[in-house]
Amino acid sequence: MLDFFRKKIAWLVLQYELITCLNMFEPWEQACLNATMLLVASLVSYSSYVYLPHYMMSLLNSIWSVVSTGEERLEYRYESG
Repeated sequence: MLDFFRKKIAWLVLQYELITCLNMFEPWEQACLNATMLLVASLVSYSSYVYLPHYMMSLLNSIWSVVSTGEERLEYRYESG
């Protein structure tokens, strides 16, 4: 069972290296690119955890107000000069 997981992880690492073309870089370049990818992934996951629930609640409230009243509310009106 442990051998299966080891092979699966090795396969996923190989796929990651082939997709991102990391196999043709020097080891220090691979480390820099992996750190950058980790930083981007962590920032995206953090911002999703912090900001997405509030955004989804405001979106659902907006949709619910349109559905429950049956009419749209337009807050912004364009007025030409």
